Amino acid sequence: MNTVEKMFYKFLNSMPLENVKENDSNYINSWKNSVEQLEKMGYVELKYNDIIEYIKESEYVNCYKNFINKINYSLLLKSDVHGLPHIIRSSIYTLIICAYEKIKLEDFKIALECIFYHDIGRINDIDDDYHGYNATKKLLFLDEKYDNNIVNIIKFVITCHCLEDDKYYEVLNYYQIDNKEIALKILNVIKDADALDRVREYPYLDIKYLRTETSKKLVDFAYIFYQNFKF
Repeated sequence: MNTVEKMFYKFLNSMPLENVKENDSNYINSWKNSVEQLEKMGYVELKYNDIIEYIKESEYVNCYKNFINKINYSLLLKSDVHGLPHIIRSSIYTLIICAYEKIKLEDFKIALECIFYHDIGRINDIDDDYHGYNATKKLLFLDEKYDNNIVNIIKFVITCHCLEDDKYYEVLNYYQIDNKEIALKILNVIKDADALDRVREYPYLDIKYLRTETSKKLVDFAYIFYQNFKF
């Protein structure tokens, strides 16, 4: 059983920590303030245990299990910030968002390719608007798995995950994406999955960057999940 499998099975059988131990008051304040803001906007946070039970009963679980058996680990950045721990957590956020948003399974598979390889263009952990595009140069192996249209959607999403919104349509045209609706839907999932794991470092998660309805109900979960799965 590989590392991702071990962590995923641990997640499926986990219970939230009763007392979260975090000495950084900024972390606690960010957590509380984010949840309070979302509650004022009408979002009710999903409960940790309810999320796990929902995922266990969903059709997305087997798809995720099959996918993580075929990950190309050699491509992943060796880093505590953007390396395997971040990729595992953000992939689980991708699973949860897709399940609650009822994304089609074939689109969920595309989303998994995007989230597992979105940071492989990095050479370090500093801000870099081009690491998404640089990652697409390492995706030649996808040509054997998918047709050109799907590969281009994956490249579009990975390129744009670190860009501002006003760049999207330029990149859509660059990759000659026909199904723009699907490409943008998957991009929103990946942006949210990546953003939710911002709880791992200061200044932490900014809820204004969350796009899907589900992600806005996962903020409390994200802070607890990180405490459970810092590894």
